[in-house]
Amino acid sequence: MLRAAAGGNSGGGGGGGGGGYSAAVLADAPLAYYRLNETSGTVCADSSGHGKTGTYPTSGVTLGVAGLTNDGDKACQFAGSSDIVLPVTLQGAANVTLECLFNMPAVNDKGVFIKISRNTANGYALGVGSGNMDTAGTTLLGLYEGVRWLNSGHTLTPGKHHCALVIDASGFPHIYLDGAQVYTDTGGGALAPSTNGGGIGGYGARWITGVIDEVALYSAALSATQIANHYAAI
Repeated sequence: MLRAAAGGNSGGGGGGGGGGYSAAVLADAPLAYYRLNETSGTVCADSSGHGKTGTYPTSGVTLGVAGLTNDGDKACQFAGSSDIVLPVTLQGAANVTLECLFNMPAVNDKGVFIKISRNTANGYALGVGSGNMDTAGTTLLGLYEGVRWLNSGHTLTPGKHHCALVIDASGFPHIYLDGAQVYTDTGGGALAPSTNGGGIGGYGARWITGVIDEVALYSAALSATQIANHYAAI
């Protein structure tokens, strides 16, 4: 069953600042913003004001673990078997941003932090693995589902990290880790998401087993300055 926990999570990779993270996110007008602050129930609230409410599973996700910002909120621990189901949010294959905080465990991990177009062969995702999100590793990865993997070549060390995938107006990816761009290319673009909504925590063989917090989705390509500002506010 879904259960609450009071355990803590800490580690390297955190930015400076003191409690202004949600304000920094909201200042950039997310389409949906899941703080993952609930401690019970199945309703995953959208703090953007757009009513994009998600649904927690009845097992496989522990609510109420210590959050990854300095503002005292909560987060979710994923057991590698279930995801939080999101409604239809992002629908284009350009001018979009996926953003979250992730607490990397002390061992290799694999899977998806955020997927737009859940359980389909299109859309895009952000996660961790080794060359792909099906194989355990420590590399921050993006995915244009049905097209190609986006290998940042950068390691997620144990502890908390700010991660983002920005797809610009030309459909080109930009991956950010802890406030800095670590990858971009000018290869083939993503396939536009279907109307199957999205998910937090994985799908298929790509379930995650870490702590995720502060998931934000934007119908705009955030700038490097905006991403850096969010990281600095953690």
